[in-house]
Amino acid sequence: MTLDRRCFIFAGSAVLAALVSSRTNAQQDPVSVDDLAAILTDDQKFELMRLSMAALRLTLTLQQAIDDPSAIPQYAESSGRYFDMVDRVSKARSALVDALKENPSPIDLSPKLNQAIVSIGDRLANGGIEAGSALSKEFLSNLRLFLAATSKVSDNVDGWFCSIFPFSHFCS
Repeated sequence: MTLDRRCFIFAGSAVLAALVSSRTNAQQDPVSVDDLAAILTDDQKFELMRLSMAALRLTLTLQQAIDDPSAIPQYAESSGRYFDMVDRVSKARSALVDALKENPSPIDLSPKLNQAIVSIGDRLANGGIEAGSALSKEFLSNLRLFLAATSKVSDNVDGWFCSIFPFSHFCS
């Protein structure tokens, strides 16, 4: 009986490690140029990405505001910088598509951003948005796509991202 229990624990641990590893690696895969171009060239998909980003930012702020009332003023204080970048990406859409055609290499996000995305997914799950749900996938996918687009219009995506509340709480 002990051997069976040990095998079960070992097998369970291996499966859990594989799941955690595949989840983390999925977040660290480079962003496909085709996926980003599809978002940038389709007005409806682009607006969905922008809406998803805004909703993610609000959701994370509301989750934090439950325990920390200073979350609301922090959100307001960084909104200008957030919307400035959204505008930069919006205005550069056609130039971004041209640049993607010239250099079709997948876009790697920094380890810091990849870890932040994983942490955001965990925070969403802890706040009641089930990991792997359609909403969670939409939030995280659009965040990755937006950060990839941002990397084409800014030299310091990490610095920008880490200066925006509530994303700043996921930078370490």
